[in-house]
Amino acid sequence: MLRHLHFGLIVTAIFLWHNAVFAATIPQQLTKQANILKLAQHKVWHRLLHYNSSRSKGEIHTSAFYLSKRGSDDLQAELKATIAGYFAPWQKDGNEHPRCRFPARYFWLNKHITLPEYSLREPRCTNLENWALFDSAQSISLLLVSGYFGNPASTFGHSLLRINTAAHEDHKGLFDLAINFGAIVPEKEPTPLYIYKGLFGGYKASFSDRYFYTQDIVYSRTEYRDIWDYKLNLSKPQRTLLLLHMFEVNGKEFTYFFLDENCVYRFAELLELITDEDFLENANYWYIPTDLFQKLESINSRQITAGEPGIIQSVTFIPSAQRLLYHRFANLNKDEAKTGNILIKNGLDKHQHLLDKYSPKRQAAILDTILEYQQYQLISQEPEPSQSTREAKDAALLSRLQIDEISTPLAPITPLPSPAKGSPPPRASFGLSYEAGEPMRTQFSIAPYSQELLGKNSLENGELVVMETVIGWDEQNSIDLDRFDLVRVKKLDTPPVPISGESPWAWKLRLGVDREYKNHHKGSFTFGIGQGWKVNSDVSLLAMIDTNIYSNLPHIQSIPHLGLLLKEKKLQAFVTAGSLINIDQSGSTFTWDTQLQYQFSPQWGIRIAASKTENQKASLELVWH
Repeated sequence: MLRHLHFGLIVTAIFLWHNAVFAATIPQQLTKQANILKLAQHKVWHRLLHYNSSRSKGEIHTSAFYLSKRGSDDLQAELKATIAGYFAPWQKDGNEHPRCRFPARYFWLNKHITLPEYSLREPRCTNLENWALFDSAQSISLLLVSGYFGNPASTFGHSLLRINTAAHEDHKGLFDLAINFGAIVPEKEPTPLYIYKGLFGGYKASFSDRYFYTQDIVYSRTEYRDIWDYKLNLSKPQRTLLLLHMFEVNGKEFTYFFLDENCVYRFAELLELITDEDFLENANYWYIPTDLFQKLESINSRQITAGEPGIIQSVTFIPSAQRLLYHRFANLNKDEAKTGNILIKNGLDKHQHLLDKYSPKRQAAILDTILEYQQYQLISQEPEPSQSTREAKDAALLSRLQIDEISTPLAPITPLPSPAKGSPPPRASFGLSYEAGEPMRTQFSIAPYSQELLGKNSLENGELVVMETVIGWDEQNSIDLDRFDLVRVKKLDTPPVPISGESPWAWKLRLGVDREYKNHHKGSFTFGIGQGWKVNSDVSLLAMIDTNIYSNLPHIQSIPHLGLLLKEKKLQAFVTAGSLINIDQSGSTFTWDTQLQYQFSPQWGIRIAASKTENQKASLELVWH
């Protein structure tokens, strides 16, 4: 019997040894298959590792993202370690196993080399199972958020990715998962340091996930930014690979650059991972949200023309809280809006009787509008709303509860066209210019980012131009810098309806260099402030005072002026007239400026300009975006 026991032990030992040897050879065999298929050189493998070929290094700085010590700069070593990691022993916490940490890698590898007992939903990967929304994710949206002048990093807009679950009880998708990519900035960082570090890579950044309602509060309800929801037409494997990879990179650190390697750059990388499209072909030195979405629109048009399903399933406009408030006020008649403004300004307690002349249904409409306004104010005053605003909302709510009527449903708000439908931001122009006392000059200008007040602009009654350089030469072939604008900003806040407490501010800023005469230049800083009024959908008025500060005499000028902005579909004009006052010299002169632009298409336009400040000037130029 003892002899039989010894024999059994020997057989068992041989069996275990054989299995161990066999198990050890499987990773080697799979690695050999991967090498034959050259998977380490595959573009998808590069993208899964966020490998930058120009730097010969991965762009993720978190060491836990790599299984090999050389994984950041050795694609082959990381592939070998990833295959070996698949067969690593399971620990007590299965979420620490490579299969659970890098699901996208194994999902992709399994399509090329069959991984034994592979399962997309490994039961021991509980963190992944809870995060990836395998059973509820219906689609993926890329969100374009309009620009915000209150933050230098948000001036050009922002982008988010949203996992749409299509829950029946959540029609607005507020509890969908929204993915953000942003810089990790210390609290109370000084603005100059913030800009400097943002431009030159002084911040780390990471992906993060939150319910969409938290993003909606920030962008729509606090910063009053509109959003365009681009629902993507993705296959289930594409959607799965994207979700799995988002789980892999969530919380991992990258270097952040405001102008190129920013939020939209990282989302473009994700789109490249799951499609065969090149979203970053022109992402050199400068990549902003409209660049990605215009590329998305271009690819979609090409695919549809070729008879293929487009990459864009639908585009939905999500208006800001401010726009919704204006829309609600616009649905009141003139007398109702006047009553609403009186009640907002003076309170309901002393003027409740003003509602008595209206039917219960119209009283409900007025009070619903006031409630919308008070909620709008409360959120804008966060984190510490004033007691008076709280009390005003409570009073409006109490009055509303006493009316047993449902107000007439509002007509849907007219969607604004996506900024991706506007002109591409890079701009060049070529034309002729004339200044009194000088020969005619030929002019050429170029700006990497230009969204001007005239033209097919994505900014609503606004202008943002960065680093515009204007070169001119005359009949003697004398070439000179005519103008350089480091930054030029103009914002005309013109509400469509008057609302108590809402000031229609208009402001402008310019920092640059101007040519005085041949080979002589002066530094220039301009700041202006005033108010704007919307006459109708095509016409706006403004009254402003500009202050010009120059490096040469006259050092300071003040220019009070009136302006008119006309914006039709193709023909647009901006006219101003005022008085130029030299503060450090006596005297003032009448000044005016007229600009007229006809837009042939989003890419092409022709502009005529004439002005009089110290001298009379005129120009004619062909504009190309």
